[in-house]
Amino acid sequence: MIPFLRASSLAGLALIGCQAVADPLPRPEAESMLQRIANAARELNYSGTVVYQHGDRVETSRIVHFV
Repeated sequence: MIPFLRASSLAGLALIGCQAVADPLPRPEAESMLQRIANAARELNYSGTVVYQHGDRVETSRIVHFV
């Protein structure tokens, strides 16, 4: 699960980064968003499939997180 937690953190940061480029969030809103991401990693169960492509290769990873 540790690699997934890193992936979820990176995904959260990527979403925040996209938002920051488009329209910077005021500091309290950014801190609130980071707190919600951290809480979700500790409190929510989720599962899914990540599909990614690099050149001609397509790979999938099944991700399951249970609290």
